[in-house]
Amino acid sequence: MEKLAALLSHSALKWGWGENELAFVPFVLYADLPTGQVSFHSYERFSGPAYDGSWDGSHQSETRILDWCEAILTSSATGRLQREGGNDDAVESRS
Repeated sequence: MEKLAALLSHSALKWGWGENELAFVPFVLYADLPTGQVSFHSYERFSGPAYDGSWDGSHQSETRILDWCEAILTSSATGRLQREGGNDDAVESRS
């Protein structure tokens, strides 16, 4: 979590720390990806800002992270195919 917070501090993503008083794991790192909010519980609060928002009530972090990774990889593959003169229709997306 400490490494993730350090990486996020160099990103343009909105992110920060919140507290979850109802949980055994008291701290939550939130990040707003283009695919939606994701959150991670932590026993420690590492460096970084307080999160300017609240939990969206969704349990979709895994799906949103995978969708974001797929979008990045698909974009990279499409760009590579276009630069190489290939057919970008060959790049499929997950349903």
